[in-house]
Amino acid sequence: MLYHKIVIRFGKKRPWLYLPAEIKVREFEAKVLIASMAASRGFNVVFGDVAPVLKVARNGPPGVFMFKDCSYPMMETFRELHELGHRVCVHDEEGLVVFNDEIFLNFRVDNRSAQYVDLFFAWGKEQEKILLKKIEPERVARTGHPRFDILRRDLRGIFDEDVRDIQERYGRFILINSNLGAWNHQDGPEGYIRICKEQEALDNPEDVDFYVRYQNHVKGLWDRYVPLVRRLAEDFPQHSIVVRPHPVEDVGTWERLMANEPRVFVDDDGTVAKWIYAADVVVHTNCTTAIESIAMETPVFSYLPSYDPEFDCDLPNDFSKVCRTDDELSAALSCCVGGEGFASFGEQRVLLKQYVSAIEGDFSASRIVDQLERIALPSEKMRVSLRHTLLPKLRLEFDRMLGKSKSTQKWPHTSLIEVQELVSRYCHFLVSLKNIKIAHLGRNLFSFFSINK
Repeated sequence: MLYHKIVIRFGKKRPWLYLPAEIKVREFEAKVLIASMAASRGFNVVFGDVAPVLKVARNGPPGVFMFKDCSYPMMETFRELHELGHRVCVHDEEGLVVFNDEIFLNFRVDNRSAQYVDLFFAWGKEQEKILLKKIEPERVARTGHPRFDILRRDLRGIFDEDVRDIQERYGRFILINSNLGAWNHQDGPEGYIRICKEQEALDNPEDVDFYVRYQNHVKGLWDRYVPLVRRLAEDFPQHSIVVRPHPVEDVGTWERLMANEPRVFVDDDGTVAKWIYAADVVVHTNCTTAIESIAMETPVFSYLPSYDPEFDCDLPNDFSKVCRTDDELSAALSCCVGGEGFASFGEQRVLLKQYVSAIEGDFSASRIVDQLERIALPSEKMRVSLRHTLLPKLRLEFDRMLGKSKSTQKWPHTSLIEVQELVSRYCHFLVSLKNIKIAHLGRNLFSFFSINK
């Protein structure tokens, strides 16, 4: 019955959007918002983990494939999609905070992959300037990012229930957003370097040496962070300390090290947005969560015990109160949680508008769908007999995936109910989202469509 229903809905002449997400805790809410808005405006949307979405795109009607970076390893995939008649667009999930312009353009906007990209989305004015150093203006659209849509006052209410649950569990707490994956990697330090070589296509010793030296820099931070967390637990007996590891970190290492700390909790559940919203204060190093904290008006402090201009990104620190020592951080946190407040958010909000578009006015997700409509293939080119061509192939693929795949740290198992509940929350705040239907195609794979379009 499921496949019969999909044939009926998807058999109409509609533009298609293939929308993979690499890391669920980072992208889930934002991508579901894009999928919902696109479906409400007439798109058939296939959303989920990267591998199954790509399988559907390879067998499905030509449409728009939206990916999270334009690094060299994507060249063959983008070329194949291009030859199959798809349009390709890129919105870099790591495009807001970068080491420097040159490294970003060399590794995340590789010429060999970029030749197959129809459109690049920019987080804001600054990333747009960077992209325009390499990409023609007609292929760059400044849209902002939906990860900041969900932080806005007019939409962050989707997290109200989550915040209540978190605060009931932990009480008042200090949130530590660790960003130490270069050393505490889920595949180990050697695994981090191996993945860098594979994903960034490092082809000379100087590039490899850069990431080795960066890893050593992060190792130094790791050696300071572990005792810092323990100290904060002592200095703030009325607060819990919640450590939220970066999605690529080894959570088990944190759990083992903090096993004897009764008020330190390691929790990587769900999007960081709800944790920022629930926290009294946020501590980070070189992390995008500093900027997200300012967007949610949560006080944020940068722990920077050593500074290397090659590896420490200035942008997150510009949004934070920078503390160089454990004593300085403890004192600053004490003043903040003790009621003396935090510096005005006004100056940081001005800076935020320079780096992130759509923090007011039309949502970023809506602006992205505007652009998708501009490059989407005309509906008359979409005709396809799904019953006889696409669905039988997909059904076999889904059966194989269901038999072999398992939940991973990047994409834990996601149920249809979880997706539907999030869309229901969006519909409560966004009256334009109506009559959206969601179907479960396979493990971590979903379709979105509107019954009225």
